[in-house]
Amino acid sequence: TTSVMSRNQEKSRLENKTITKIKPIAKNMFHVYVEEQFAFSLYGSELFRYHLKEGSIVKEQDYEMILRETILPRAKKKALRLLEDMDRTRGELKDRLKRSGFPEEIIKETLDYVDSFGYLDDGRYACNYIFSKKTSKSRRQIEAHLYEKGLDTDIVSKAMDEVYSREDAKKAIRHMADKRHYNPKDTSVKDRQKFYGYLARKGFTYDEICQALETDWDFA
Repeated sequence: TTSVMSRNQEKSRLENKTITKIKPIAKNMFHVYVEEQFAFSLYGSELFRYHLKEGSIVKEQDYEMILRETILPRAKKKALRLLEDMDRTRGELKDRLKRSGFPEEIIKETLDYVDSFGYLDDGRYACNYIFSKKTSKSRRQIEAHLYEKGLDTDIVSKAMDEVYSREDAKKAIRHMADKRHYNPKDTSVKDRQKFYGYLARKGFTYDEICQALETDWDFA
């Protein structure tokens, strides 16, 4: 009998959750903690609707209902709004949703939801970014930006091979030369070395620099 009671108590403990803290974070918005762990954010009216307060017990099915009826739709709406503003990578959108306080399981479902409509395409994002920056930045600078956005190495490498060429590197270097009024026909050895060093720090290789600056081209 004692063993049966213990199993029933353990089952009840797993099926039910305790609201351990409700913390105000903004006007009429609260962080809800379950079993000492942050669970989700709710408005005051939603706390009232679900009868939530510190110390109250929430059944597993009621907890799931809150996630499905309120948190998931809110996450989807947030994700779509973020994508309306600008194209984002999957990793970037995931990070924004996480910073907004959505649970991991909700974030995953939300990403799958927007992905099903084709709104998330890391390869497309990479190609678009490379195309827009290839005549003003080095390959290394562009790759660094894409990695910061959370893109996989394979995606970045494939996009770079498709969009970026040595000719683009030459155009980017000459673009920087024009901006800095650099003309190899009228530059001292010291200033040339200084400019070469500047380009190297921007991520251009020595071969790319030589190809761009030591061949004939028109100067402004």
